Amino acid sequence: MAKKKAAGRGGVNKTQAIKDALAKDPSGSPSKIAADLTAQGIEVSANYVSNVKSTMKPEGSKTVRGAKPAAEKPAAAEKPAAEKPAAAGGSVNKTQAIKDALAKYPNASPKQISERLQSQGVDASAAYVSTIKSNLKKDSGAPKGRPGRRPGRPAASAAPAAAAPAARSASRNGDSLSADN
Repeated sequence: MAKKKAAGRGGVNKTQAIKDALAKDPSGSPSKIAADLTAQGIEVSANYVSNVKSTMKPEGSKTVRGAKPAAEKPAAAEKPAAEKPAAAGGSVNKTQAIKDALAKYPNASPKQISERLQSQGVDASAAYVSTIKSNLKKDSGAPKGRPGRRPGRPAASAAPAAAAPAARSASRNGDSLSADN
């Protein structure tokens, strides 16, 4: 909570003194106001004056965040669904050709798609086809695989770990765990 009186500092509230000086000279530089206040016996730095000056707002400039007049909002234009964007010459670009081929052959490998497209005159590498295919999966909301142990793998047993300390202690004592004893 803010202190009403600065009795411990000689009875002067430095922030209020800075605000009063700024009210008298709103265009004054922080160093000029700091020098004026120091001449009056109030020790303040130019940085502190600058900080107080930056926190002050002129009356009427306070706006609620997010509250904008209706005139400033642009009209919400509905985007037409991008069917098949074509280049200026009427041909389909590489990405769209890959998307079309993936829609037609969903189980084909990227290498097979690349070969089909190259036979049609579209130069697309298998790596590029793979990138487009994975981006389509991400965008379609396909479920991601859960991380964890692969199915069919047994959990590690505790038996070998328990035998290891006994083997270490036996080897320290010079004992052997072999059946030759």
